Amino acid sequence: MDRIGTLEIAIRNEKAEIDFYRGAAARATDRGARTLFEMLADQEEHHVTMHEQLAERLAEQSAWPAELDLASTPQNILEVLDGLHLLGVTDGTEDLGQDAALERAIGFERAAEQFYGGLAAAATDQGERQFWTSMAGFERDHRRWIETFRAAFAEAGDR
Repeated sequence: MDRIGTLEIAIRNEKAEIDFYRGAAARATDRGARTLFEMLADQEEHHVTMHEQLAERLAEQSAWPAELDLASTPQNILEVLDGLHLLGVTDGTEDLGQDAALERAIGFERAAEQFYGGLAAAATDQGERQFWTSMAGFERDHRRWIETFRAAFAEAGDR
């Protein structure tokens, strides 16, 4: 598959994650979960923008661009949640779908990390390899955020 076709797949995957995260945020009864899902949707929207811009550049030139802006908007999920005073605190209602949503989110992020990691491994251009490695790293960070939140949420439920 060519590079633009690969980016189109990545864009579709990212958009599916955005839809999932926006829906999960809308249904979340816990403010911390809602914040997490909204932040993840925002991150994935940033990834879509990066992919679309890269696809445009690749359409103009056949070679991988020498320089790319890989700046994400990384946030430390613990700081975000702690800043909202939400670690270990729920809204007092139980959303039976929340645990399943968190598990599904972890699966999305793990699959994206593996997808981008595979693209990095197959890349012959150093810049392309760095791009896909960075994307895999972003998705790994997302997975870790969700796992951290899930653990804190479970601990709060045990109190």
